Amino acid sequence: MVYEFILYKKEDGAAIITMNRPEELNAWRGMMKAEMADALDDAGGDPDVWGVIFTGAGRAFGPGASTRFRTGLVPGRPGSEWADLPDRPGMWFPDDDERALLGLSHDTDRLIDRLLLFDKPSIAAINGVVAGSHISFACVCDIRIASAQARFRMAFTRVGHVPDVGLSYWLPKIVGLGHALELSYTNDFIDAKEMERIGLVNHVVPHDELIPYCKDMIKRMKQIPPSVLFATKRVMRTCVEATAKDHAEKVLYEEISRGLIQPEEREEARKSYMERRDPVYKGRGIKTRVRW
Repeated sequence: MVYEFILYKKEDGAAIITMNRPEELNAWRGMMKAEMADALDDAGGDPDVWGVIFTGAGRAFGPGASTRFRTGLVPGRPGSEWADLPDRPGMWFPDDDERALLGLSHDTDRLIDRLLLFDKPSIAAINGVVAGSHISFACVCDIRIASAQARFRMAFTRVGHVPDVGLSYWLPKIVGLGHALELSYTNDFIDAKEMERIGLVNHVVPHDELIPYCKDMIKRMKQIPPSVLFATKRVMRTCVEATAKDHAEKVLYEEISRGLIQPEEREEARKSYMERRDPVYKGRGIKTRVRW
């Protein structure tokens, strides 16, 4: 598939998906999300891919959806789906962070569901400003690494909306209810170090080291048997919902998940560890009938 709104490449076991609409801070568009889903399918089926890195082109990770409103075709722009409405507040100004970060989401939930069920590790490499449903998308990634230049803003409440596409679920779960409400009530810009402190991002790194850092993280994952990564992701995603009374059930699910581990991979992991060498696994493709 030839992509128009994303860049897609594979390097050293990592599939790197770059949202590529820098002139609009990588605001969502339907075709962009379709292309991202297609790239995810390709990465999921490639045994040489161990993990996926999402990032943005230019100075933003993404502001959610563009603050443009669907109005039909624009005169003089055949095939265009979007037009600015001069009588509506929050028009799109590409060089104005204050306005550009007032993004709302449109049908992003399908892409987020696809990512949530993705069987390989996923990393959000947050390279710059991020707001709205792009924060929801980052929350669903397994790991979030931020550039020191990144800035965060909830955005929804400022334009009269509640958080959507699952942010009201994921954000309190990750940072706690108090922090989630503060971020939503104030709509302040928050820098990357503060987001690291409250737990939204795992690490903050110098801007030029962002992608190399994420690639190195995936390289370290290659020390783990592929099916163990797969089983660990599934069991943790499931058991994170457990309460004390659910403990026995979740322990049982852990036992079931061990059955997903390939015996030859387990043996290679143990053997390579004892021999103090890097493991060599024979493929990343995992077939299972187990559902989330």
